[in-house]
Amino acid sequence: MTKDVVEIYKQCGNFREAVRRSGLPAYVAHIKLIGSGVLKLGDRVRYGSKASILGAKAEELFAKYVPTAIDANKLYRMNNPGFDFEYKGLTIDVKYSSLRNKSKAPRRQYSVRCKGDRDFIVAFLEREPGSELEEPIILLIPYGMLSFSAEDTLHFIESSEIFLTYQVLPEQLIEILEDYASLKEQGLI
Repeated sequence: MTKDVVEIYKQCGNFREAVRRSGLPAYVAHIKLIGSGVLKLGDRVRYGSKASILGAKAEELFAKYVPTAIDANKLYRMNNPGFDFEYKGLTIDVKYSSLRNKSKAPRRQYSVRCKGDRDFIVAFLEREPGSELEEPIILLIPYGMLSFSAEDTLHFIESSEIFLTYQVLPEQLIEILEDYASLKEQGLI
């Protein structure tokens, strides 16, 4: 007989431990925990791929900088495909990109997948190779200002207009989002 995985998870706060104690297959436990709304973002940090882990950490960092933003993964559904946060009617997709050097030329380049429907992309970019989210570069990009190729991925280098135009400091995020929320409230966007 299996124990209630939701209650076990509430007690221990650890997905793997809740699966072990409940005796359920991991996918059944995952479905039950998502359905109950108790599964924490941090579990993606502990149990995902490296890309998933860094994406989840970027979301945690955004939540730290904009604590009043509503986490769409909690409110709507886990891994909401369109956006990660809502702030005063604005939808925000949080992304992470490591620094890439794919060519022989010494160009520092990034790429961010941008498929879905949102008002903004907040991209956390690795500052130096291997630094990941330690003092990341932050871009706040109005989605409507972008145009994409067929693959819906934004590729850019440090000297590009996107990189130079949309770079912000962590303490500027709320102020800028407030300005856009005001425009949205007035029906201007």
